[in-house]
Amino acid sequence: MIILVDFENVDERGLNGVETLRETDHLIIFHNGTNKMTFGMHKRLADAKCQCEYIELKKQGRNALDFQLTTYLGYLIAKNPKEHFEIISGDIGFDAVVDFWTERGVRIEKKNKTYRDEVESKLEELFDAHPVDFAIDMKELAEMVDRYKTKNGLNNAIMKIYGSEKTGKINSVIKPLTKDKKGN
Repeated sequence: MIILVDFENVDERGLNGVETLRETDHLIIFHNGTNKMTFGMHKRLADAKCQCEYIELKKQGRNALDFQLTTYLGYLIAKNPKEHFEIISGDIGFDAVVDFWTERGVRIEKKNKTYRDEVESKLEELFDAHPVDFAIDMKELAEMVDRYKTKNGLNNAIMKIYGSEKTGKINSVIKPLTKDKKGN
């Protein structure tokens, strides 16, 4: 499988599962040179069995990375027409690319790795394992976990909606999802 990642669009969440890739898989990460990646993700990529390639965007402009990824995809399809391709991006523009190549018999799919969907799913698991005695809007909570980069900012946002006592209960349940956020 050849996997093309629109890192500008999905950042590290688009690389979740990299440890499951095989030696025969080829991971190509398209980035704009200013995208940030944690040391932990660098380590996971270094430890992954797949071939990993980074392609940096050389010219900036609207949709420049998308055009570069799409052009490279066409080149790879011409070289490897029987290969299975995957685009990882939240950008709906790639849906047309997938439709185009699917109509021509290419095995291709797009995975939309949205962090909020992943967070919402993890929140539901956490609250199933540790139920609270009040209703929580999981979509709203997932949006807050995604939006706020610090524990303090997230705590304040939750407190505005749920109040002090409920916020303490929520924070104790969601702790595994906030351990990488800055602050106490």
